[in-house]
Amino acid sequence: MPKRKADAAVMEADGGNTSKKKKADKKADKGMEKQKEVKADKKGRERDGGYSTQQKSAISQFMNFTSTDRNTAIRHLKSSGWNQEQAVNG
Repeated sequence: MPKRKADAAVMEADGGNTSKKKKADKKADKGMEKQKEVKADKKGRERDGGYSTQQKSAISQFMNFTSTDRNTAIRHLKSSGWNQEQAVNG
């Protein structure tokens, strides 16, 4: 039994099958989340830059070991092909 009159109207209009509507709503919600992420990037908020979990870990470890900032760590790791030992010694 629908909780709201609007839900009852939707069920009546589609013959009681609201699963398609629910799926569409979920897709719309996911789309909105992606739009929020894009807007956040345009506002200059820090994002992970599309790095893999292993690369993020390498960045963090490099920063901790060498006491450098994130951009320096990324630059050294990229130039060494993400090889941490080579990045530190290079």
